[in-house]
Amino acid sequence: MLRFQIAAEGGWDIGVSIALTMAAAITWLGYSIGWAVALSLLGAGFVFVMLRRYYAAHPSETVDAQAPAEFQSQPAEAPRM
Repeated sequence: MLRFQIAAEGGWDIGVSIALTMAAAITWLGYSIGWAVALSLLGAGFVFVMLRRYYAAHPSETVDAQAPAEFQSQPAEAPRM
């Protein structure tokens, strides 16, 4: 599990660094910051399509949102003072 966390953090850090560098380059070249936002929306759309294809090919890895009754949380009593 720790190896996954490290890989996920590293991927996130690299992706954010590249995206911010590209956004800075776009604004430095004189384009509007809106182009950098549009580029990020394009990336979000790509991730959406990629995940949708993955989970369509691997339906057994989806999560059922309806948890059994024994796993549902119950409201706790307020602490007494």
